[in-house]
Amino acid sequence: MTRLDQRKTKLSFETQSTIFEQGEHRAVIVECHPKYALLRLKGKRKGYSISWDAMVRVAARLEKP
Repeated sequence: MTRLDQRKTKLSFETQSTIFEQGEHRAVIVECHPKYALLRLKGKRKGYSISWDAMVRVAARLEKP
């Protein structure tokens, strides 16, 4: 597996999750960068960045009973 900082091409994918916004269901797009991930809705330019360590902390907090 190639590390993100060593990739020559951009890694992005469309999830099966959809969010209803402005009258239609939009898929969530994830763009992976070496230090963060960019999350946006398909067809929208506005994105939200979150660092990888913040993702792990949020997931661990959600997992706690």
